[in-house]
Amino acid sequence: MDHKKDHNTNNENFSEKEFFSVVQPKYSKTKEDIWSEINSEIELNQNESLKLRTGTSLSTRLFYGIAASIVLLLGTVLLLRFYSNSNYCPDGEQLTVKLPDGSAVTLKSNSSITYFPLWWNFSRKVNLTGEAFFDVEKGEDFIVASAYGRTVVLGTTFNVYAREYAYKVTCFTGMVKVISLSQNSVVLNPNYTAEVIYNGEIKVSKYDAKNEILKDKNNMFVFKSVPLINVIQEIEKYYNIKITSSISLNYDYTGFFSKQKTAEEALVLLCKPYGLTFIALSDTNYHIIKN
Repeated sequence: MDHKKDHNTNNENFSEKEFFSVVQPKYSKTKEDIWSEINSEIELNQNESLKLRTGTSLSTRLFYGIAASIVLLLGTVLLLRFYSNSNYCPDGEQLTVKLPDGSAVTLKSNSSITYFPLWWNFSRKVNLTGEAFFDVEKGEDFIVASAYGRTVVLGTTFNVYAREYAYKVTCFTGMVKVISLSQNSVVLNPNYTAEVIYNGEIKVSKYDAKNEILKDKNNMFVFKSVPLINVIQEIEKYYNIKITSSISLNYDYTGFFSKQKTAEEALVLLCKPYGLTFIALSDTNYHIIKN
């Protein structure tokens, strides 16, 4: 039995040797060489992948860094451009405001201004509602804007009245340019007044200094050929009342009266010349009707 087993084993060994002596391997590399190449290829791919990930990460960080810088810059510019200061002068008072360049604005009763202090070196612009006297330092264009016109100066003293539909500018020193919304414009010399009327045209007249001084000294309302509706608006602001009407008030008013009068006394003086009267709806509300 032992001899038979040995014989079979020899036959199997012979067959394997015979097989490999006939069949030629396709690759001449050893197993160790093949595994070495595979490992080298894996390491190369890993390195390439790492480089790709590193490059992508660097590009991403660079992109977000640039984006953050742009957002920060934009935020800074917007802050500089739109950060504003507003000043309001209550009824019956005056308020002087110093602007960043040393220019001074004296606000009259129930008036306000808004300006942009952080943007002042780029644009000297003031938005005005009401009436104010300006003493402007020399420099770049100084602009006073309102709902119905704007005034451009370099360095001068002037007064601007901008209430509701009325826009009037008086020049005291230097020269000022007045521009209406319809782009009509005039240049004023000292002691002249420009008034923008309803159609955008500009009416120029000589400034009556004595009359204005008398008005301020005696605490008077003084009106000369002023539309009645504008006079009523002035009365509303001064007395802090509301005046309504369901009839036409297309009149021009000329007259003067003391600011010490009551609101009802003032309304009598305004209504009587035109055959009008009024009803007191409450302590602060009045309605004008035909007499």
